Amino acid sequence: MRDVEGHGGSSADAIEVLDHDLIVTAQAEKDAKELIARTGYKQVMKRRWTRWGLLGIVQAMAATWTTQSGALQLGIYEGGPSAIIYGFILMTIGNGIVALSLAELVSAWPTSGGAYYWIGQLGGPKYGRFLSWVVGYFNTFSWIVVMASVCAFLASQLIGCVLLYDETYNVPRWTLYIIYMAALIGPAIYAIFLNRTLPYISRFMLYYLCIACVISILMIVIVSRGNYATNKFVWATWVNETGWSNAACFFTGLINPAFAYGLLDGTIHLCEESEDPERNIPLAILSQIGIGFVTGICYIVAMMYSISDLDAVLNSPNPTQEVYLQSMQGGRGGAFFLQFIVLLSLWVACCDLQLTQARMTWSFSRDGGMPFSTTLSKINRRFGVPLYAQLFGDFIVLLLGFLYLFADQAFNALVGSSLVLSCLALIIPITAHLLTGRKVPTPGPFWLGKFGLVVNFLSVCWLAFQIVVYQLPYFLPVVGQIENMNWTVVVVGGIFIICIVMWFVQGRKHYTVSVTAPATFDDVLDGHVVDYPTTAAVYMESAKKC
Repeated sequence: MRDVEGHGGSSADAIEVLDHDLIVTAQAEKDAKELIARTGYKQVMKRRWTRWGLLGIVQAMAATWTTQSGALQLGIYEGGPSAIIYGFILMTIGNGIVALSLAELVSAWPTSGGAYYWIGQLGGPKYGRFLSWVVGYFNTFSWIVVMASVCAFLASQLIGCVLLYDETYNVPRWTLYIIYMAALIGPAIYAIFLNRTLPYISRFMLYYLCIACVISILMIVIVSRGNYATNKFVWATWVNETGWSNAACFFTGLINPAFAYGLLDGTIHLCEESEDPERNIPLAILSQIGIGFVTGICYIVAMMYSISDLDAVLNSPNPTQEVYLQSMQGGRGGAFFLQFIVLLSLWVACCDLQLTQARMTWSFSRDGGMPFSTTLSKINRRFGVPLYAQLFGDFIVLLLGFLYLFADQAFNALVGSSLVLSCLALIIPITAHLLTGRKVPTPGPFWLGKFGLVVNFLSVCWLAFQIVVYQLPYFLPVVGQIENMNWTVVVVGGIFIICIVMWFVQGRKHYTVSVTAPATFDDVLDGHVVDYPTTAAVYMESAKKC
């Protein structure tokens, strides 16, 4: 028994501590058995993430209300204030539907691999391995690229703090790159050496982001009182500087609210380090939408009402800085405080993204999906992290930073491609789930039942819509004005080509993801889907063998 009396505790405290330890140990053993029974993988990392930690990390990675200021200038050009608000609401509905589909799948197959493992199961022996390989590449690089984009966002927001006090300062590109590297290397070191503290930091961030959002909104509303924008400006002003029709302009502008929720599969890659992931991961995914919407919509509306000079916002090198200045009626101290709140949340987001990216790379490497998979799939025993997988992703992000230094358009295409790659990675397993009659060996605790068919269908439609829209040029004309080109399609196509080449070089012979699905594409194409047993007895029998 742990000696708590020597630290001012009582025998009752000792019993309570012992009971808690026994519960935690029993839960860990249950989760390990559940993992091997449902997915075939053995437990190799400690399960440190509780329900509250997961709720915190999903909010920290998305940072919904803080990221809304990131593409503010583009959002205003592509529809204006009203389009930003209505676009955010539409994005919430669409992503909420997709979140339900993901929650259902991860509840049935709670593995860190996520989408690539699901399609390996659902695709069957004939199609599963190849589709799993493609999805694995899309998903892995979506997380590497989104980490680069957040590092760049942090750099631009930090420079915004400088511009608050010296608007004439000409920011050298090398300065941005140095900050970009610091935003990468600092969180990387933290995520390696202080990995055990991240669940506690993330739990704190759940409260921090909610409280900071309330404080920011109150400051904006109170200080800017008497100088509010009109209701017509906020809810009915339409701005179209794109060359597209108004409808097309609204849809291309959805790229701004799309970043508000980040990538929806973040906590999925922590499945094998989480307590009771069949229940807690679905809850975390849905909270990403629920809490994100409440904080995000309130923050956006407050920002729009605080704008007194729209032209100044559009012409500012840092639109967020200008909005904060206007909301504080020129008070630089208050504007700096609002900017600092955003900076702190972005730094924690960089730490959490290190975690998620590393787990995705490690999981895919475990099945032989990445180059040097034998090395990348190793867990460092001292720190309990997939060290080489994390360094691999960081190295690629460091290289991508040279685009940030020398080629703005290419880097912006990378930022946009993270959303497209994520949508491609998610649409394939959800489509397969739909086509195979939604049959899994053992549905998880979160199961949509008869409503799942509609939810999955709408998820596929919404993801397909995003894949198309995010690759359209933001401004017209494109011919003769190369700066208007959206190069996202080139980036996505390049990653797909690399994926195909690596399939013939490595994947065709060495990729080992499980493809023992109960209902497969073969069944569908042959005109029948077998009604496989889905009772709890099947699962319990396999669990006993563990």
